[in-house]
Amino acid sequence: MLFHYTARTSIFLSDGNPLRIAGSYGHFGVEIFFVLSGFVIPYSMYASSYKISLLGKFLLKRSIRIEIPYLVVIVLEVALIYISSLTPWKSGVSERLEMNNILLHAGYLNGILEKPWLIPVFWTLAIEFQFYLLIAILFPLFTRPSVLTRISIVAGIATLSFICPQPYLFFSHALFFLIGIVAFMRACKIIPFREFILLSAGILLLLFLQQGPVYFFIVVLTTIVILFLKPDWKWASFLGMISYSVYLIHVPFGGRLLMLTQMFVHNEWIKSLLIVGFLASTVLAAWLFYLFIEKPSVILSKRITYKKTR
Repeated sequence: MLFHYTARTSIFLSDGNPLRIAGSYGHFGVEIFFVLSGFVIPYSMYASSYKISLLGKFLLKRSIRIEIPYLVVIVLEVALIYISSLTPWKSGVSERLEMNNILLHAGYLNGILEKPWLIPVFWTLAIEFQFYLLIAILFPLFTRPSVLTRISIVAGIATLSFICPQPYLFFSHALFFLIGIVAFMRACKIIPFREFILLSAGILLLLFLQQGPVYFFIVVLTTIVILFLKPDWKWASFLGMISYSVYLIHVPFGGRLLMLTQMFVHNEWIKSLLIVGFLASTVLAAWLFYLFIEKPSVILSKRITYKKTR
C-alpha cells in the first residue's frame, strides 16, 4: 500500500521524499506474499487432513473466501470508473468498461488474454488462484513418505519456472511459493532437517540465478521469520486480519484520494502528511469492508467442512 501511494505514483511526491524512498521497497511485498502463501495454504490443508477427494470442497471454500469480496470490489470499481468517465480526468475508461473485459475477472483471465485489469494489483490474485488449483492436485504428493516423490515434484515445478517465464502464469513465480511449501513441510515435520536444507538450498540457488541477490536475501529472511519467529503482536494480528480487505480496496480508495489531492495540493510537506492520512483512512475503510463484506464470506466458507475419512 505504501509503495502504491508513494513510489508508484511518481507525480505526487518528489524523488528525495523519505516516504517515497521507504515506499520504493514496498514492491518486494508481492514476493513475500507468495512465500507466505506457499506456507499458509498447505499448512491449513494439512491441519484439515486434506485428501485429493476433497479437491472440489477445497476450491469451493477458497472461492467463497476470496471471490465474494473480490466481486464486490469489482462492482464498486465499475461504478467508480463510470462516475469518473463523467469528469474531465477520465483515462482508459472505454476499454476497461467493456463487458467482455469485466467478465474475464470472474476467472482471473485478464492477464492471460492481455486485457486490462479494472484494478492492476489483481494480477497477483490471478497467480494465487492458479496456485490453489495446483496445490489442490499436488498436495498429497508433497506429504507422501517418499523422498524421491517430493524431490521430483519440486524439481519439476522449478524447471517449469524457467520454461514458462510469462509473468501472468504461476510458474514464473513458482520458486517463491516452493520455498514456502518446503518451510511448511519442515514446520509440520513432514521432512527431516537434512531434506529441508537440501530442498531449500536447491530452490534458493535457482532463485538467485533467476531473480538475483536481492530477492534471494528477501526470501531467506522471510523463511527465517516464518520458521523461527513467533511474535504475538495485537496490532499485527489486526492488520493480518484485514490484510485481504486492504489489498482489495487500497488502490480504488487511496488511488482516487491521490488523484483528487494532486490537483489542489502542491506543498511537499502537506502531501507527506496527506499520505500518512491516506494510509490511516485506508486501514479504517478496510476494517469496515472486512466487517461488512469479507467477514461474512469467511464465515460462509467455514461452514463448508471436510468430512473426516476413516
